[in-house]
Amino acid sequence: EPLNLKYAAAAAGVSSRISSQGQSQSQSQGQGQGKRRDAWVAASIHPEEEEAVLRAHLQLADKRRGLTTVIAPRHPERAEAIMQRARRLGVPVEVVSGDTAVASFSGGRYEPIGAPAGQPTRSRRAAVMIVNTIGHLPALYRCCAVAFVGGTLYSGGRGHNLAEAAAAKCAVLCGSHCGPFAEMVSQMCANDPRAVWQVADEDELIGAVGRLLQPDEGVHATGPGGELESRQAAAAASFRSLSTDGVEEFWETLKTRLLMHSNLVSHSVLPQ
Repeated sequence: EPLNLKYAAAAAGVSSRISSQGQSQSQSQGQGQGKRRDAWVAASIHPEEEEAVLRAHLQLADKRRGLTTVIAPRHPERAEAIMQRARRLGVPVEVVSGDTAVASFSGGRYEPIGAPAGQPTRSRRAAVMIVNTIGHLPALYRCCAVAFVGGTLYSGGRGHNLAEAAAAKCAVLCGSHCGPFAEMVSQMCANDPRAVWQVADEDELIGAVGRLLQPDEGVHATGPGGELESRQAAAAASFRSLSTDGVEEFWETLKTRLLMHSNLVSHSVLPQ
């Protein structure tokens, strides 16, 4: 699939959801639903990245009370295996549907169902949700402040489309192994270097998410003008610019091909 179509498809998806869900979205926003500044989503992650994301949550939860990490694996059938990994690491975790994950953001801070009452408060409030269904990434991007796009953190990774995360105004993170999406990263960063934050390994991932999700106390890192907000704005602006170019290029190509086809047809029916 040409790269410009990936931008165009994401743009079309955003427009479609806005028109079809506009009323319900405006109602939920009126009730206070929106991006959670203590939540991030690890999207389309592969088995090689699972423990890195879980360890990131474990380390960051000590500094960010109430942190919520949403894991949407590339293959949803991996959900149970990820849950077992999380429990071995001592991470409070629950496997949920995409609808449940999205709904949890409208009712305040998420707490895992059935968390033992004897656990420390931090453990009960710092939760990991593992999504075992497909089709909910756009909605999850709209709920979370930061998105790490998987398939990029290990050698041989082929990457995934970053466009929808950028369109949803997430601060976008990815690894350095983006495969065919490396050009998209380059284009977005050429538009604005803050549009995509590439990390080399697990330690850099932890550092990046930690910086972006710092509490507002002290340095006001997530407040107006802070790094989180500036990277969210850069990602969204870069996406808008590139998707507009992509749509225009797509239509120009389509018109040219239709015209060529029309000329061929007209010549084929001319009397000899």
